Amino acid sequence: MGGYEKSGDRLNTLCKRTAEEWHGILLVYSVMTVLSAVQFLIWTSGEVQPRNSYKGKESKLVDLRSESKTLVDRELRDQTER
Repeated sequence: MGGYEKSGDRLNTLCKRTAEEWHGILLVYSVMTVLSAVQFLIWTSGEVQPRNSYKGKESKLVDLRSESKTLVDRELRDQTER
């Protein structure tokens, strides 16, 4: 049973070391999350940006169905004439 105790001790040590490493990683992640949230709260606003305004920039919608129908009719007419 001596071998089982040694491997169990190694596993406990490995798990403890891994948990400590993850603690550091999660601490860094938490600090970064809090700092980005604070930055967001400081520099954001609810104002509508000028690029979001569509005044004077309305585009005309063109109905392409009528043009495509005439093109198809012309193509059919050209094929029948040949």
